[in-house]
Amino acid sequence: MENEGINDIAFAAGRWPLDPERKTIVFIHGAGGSNLMWHHQVEACPPAAAKGDFAACSTFDVMDRLASIRTPVLVVASADNQVTPVKYGQYMTEGITGARMVTLEDAGHLAPLEKPEQFNQVVLDFMG
Repeated sequence: MENEGINDIAFAAGRWPLDPERKTIVFIHGAGGSNLMWHHQVEACPPAAAKGDFAACSTFDVMDRLASIRTPVLVVASADNQVTPVKYGQYMTEGITGARMVTLEDAGHLAPLEKPEQFNQVVLDFMG
């Protein structure tokens, strides 16, 4: 798999919806021209980095340790994120005492790129 392109790796992993004829990732939420931005980022990603990303996402699990977090936490979810749905943000917020969750509307998996002003304002507000 190291020699395959990122689109082939994503296709094999079944991580994102794909255009079956072109075997390319279909960006789910195309607000503000992020479709093209996402496609260029995907094409530029070295296959080894993509493989590492998929492996980390599949194996990293600290759900049983959420209650031990004692620092302020902001969970930013995106309403249209089909890769990491809002329910995961809700789970983290419920599991971390005092965590605050904000859901960005009209944003997908790449909210900081899709809605940079809104995302940055949420973070700045949290930081006080």
